[in-house]
Amino acid sequence: MRNPTIRFLAMAGSALVLSLSACDGNSSKNADVGAARMALDLAPGITLNTVNYVVAGPGAFMKAGSIDVSHSATISADLSPLPSGTGFTITLSAMSADSTTNCLGAAMFDVVAHQTTAVVVHLLCRQPSQNGSVLFNGVLNVCPLIDSLGASPGEAFVGGAITLSAQAHDADGGPSPLTYQWTTTAGVLNSSSAQNPTLTCTSSGPAAVTLTVSDGDNGAGCPDTQSLIVNCTDAASGTAGASGTAGASGTAGSTGALPDVVVYRVGDGSSSLVSTGSPVFVDEFSPTGALVRTTAMPTVVSGGNHRLIASGTATSEGMLTLSADGHYIVLTGYDVSLGGSTSLTSSTAARVVGRLDATGTIDTTTALIDFATGNNPRSVASTDGMNLWVAGAAGGVRYTTLGATTSVQLSTTVANIRQASIFASQLYVSDSSGSAVRLGAVGTGAPTTAGQTITNLNGLSASTGSPYSFYFADLDGTPGIDTLYVADDGVGVTKYSLVSGSWTANATVGAAADSYRGLTGVVSGSTVTLFSTRKGGSAAAGGGELVSIVDSSGYNAAVTGTPTLLVAAAANTAFRGVAIAPHQ
Repeated sequence: MRNPTIRFLAMAGSALVLSLSACDGNSSKNADVGAARMALDLAPGITLNTVNYVVAGPGAFMKAGSIDVSHSATISADLSPLPSGTGFTITLSAMSADSTTNCLGAAMFDVVAHQTTAVVVHLLCRQPSQNGSVLFNGVLNVCPLIDSLGASPGEAFVGGAITLSAQAHDADGGPSPLTYQWTTTAGVLNSSSAQNPTLTCTSSGPAAVTLTVSDGDNGAGCPDTQSLIVNCTDAASGTAGASGTAGASGTAGSTGALPDVVVYRVGDGSSSLVSTGSPVFVDEFSPTGALVRTTAMPTVVSGGNHRLIASGTATSEGMLTLSADGHYIVLTGYDVSLGGSTSLTSSTAARVVGRLDATGTIDTTTALIDFATGNNPRSVASTDGMNLWVAGAAGGVRYTTLGATTSVQLSTTVANIRQASIFASQLYVSDSSGSAVRLGAVGTGAPTTAGQTITNLNGLSASTGSPYSFYFADLDGTPGIDTLYVADDGVGVTKYSLVSGSWTANATVGAAADSYRGLTGVVSGSTVTLFSTRKGGSAAAGGGELVSIVDSSGYNAAVTGTPTLLVAAAANTAFRGVAIAPHQ
């Protein structure tokens, strides 16, 4: 006579198979008992040393124990004797060797004498979560912004003082009060932490002054930084330093060396100019008119850079300016395809600001949908290549920043603007629309908020003339701009001097029929070398000339020089604006 047996087979994470066998009911002493054997195949990555079992059956039957599986990949055991009957339950449980995983499974079965019964037990092994969490508290801070940066005067003799001024704001007023930190490449500051310190000139030459404003959050990019260039002049010679660097003020070195100039050119010469969109180039020339290099503005979208296309026949477009820090040329155009429409609204054809540095790197990421809509974008001024003041035939003078898509209209005094430029930290604009302004200052300094008034320069007509570009200089031997040259396409180039607070005309050079529009200059002592563009064509064939005018008459005297032709535009191209080339 043999004992009945019950066999269990289990797989971790899957199923347990239970097999039962027993003798027939005629057996004697152990006729109604059986035995069980179980085996478990482990799932990958789970190591069990011991598996516990509990068998419960009718009549309060209970059998429990454990199985050592530390030396086996399977679990097996014979559980006997078990009485034959129905309604048995087997429960298996185990803890992994690393105490991270619990396994548990149960199944019901019957024990039949003289038979082997298969039982499937689902043994589920649960591992703890492999993921954690972190609780953090974020602190929101609105970073500060420098609204304006100024220097009065913009040029002083060695030993003289220049008052620096700054306006900044912090929208959320924290986490700490605003602090100001000034540095300079030349001269001595009476305080590096005052809001409006004084710079004393100690040697001749340009000085780069930099301001950093912080609200206590010194994380990368939060403090705002702006720079400007001031000039210290040798009172004995009346000339700037020997470095020959020309910043936004266009001051030549004591060696008399002149910087290169750049010209806004429309058209590639291979096809006629069209009002619906021609390619734009920035040509760099030596002071004698030799071509140094040409940079083509984008005609297709590339990454973040937009297209910069101009109307080939709109002579009012294409003014150029050098940023106040001397590092960038800035210009305007349309984000349209060649031969596309330039008369669309700016929301359909964005007005683009281009930025070009001394290495030839182009940035056209600024595409404005609210600037000069349905009309001509004409010019842009900048302090540092980041802060931009744009001007066009509609919407007035506006403020924006590099990479932006919208702008702030600063003033409603005049909506139709031609040239925007910054001299001695003050924003000026020209126009020939209405009777309020022909050449005026926009607010105070370089404003960034709406509600500004454009004030016509005292002594200049507010209702006559057709001014485009203009250039300020300091020639009277005392700090502060006192001489003004204006390119007027109906007159020529007119010189003005500031006499007793009023701008007084000295003389005009050039023929009215030559349509002078672009203008820039370089000062060396009491001599001003002007570069101007004229005869810019509005027909398909294009046209235009770059000329120089040397005025050595000094302050409040008639211009001594006459225009000298440097270079003429090739066929099917047109010259527009001119500026001093940027430096590194």
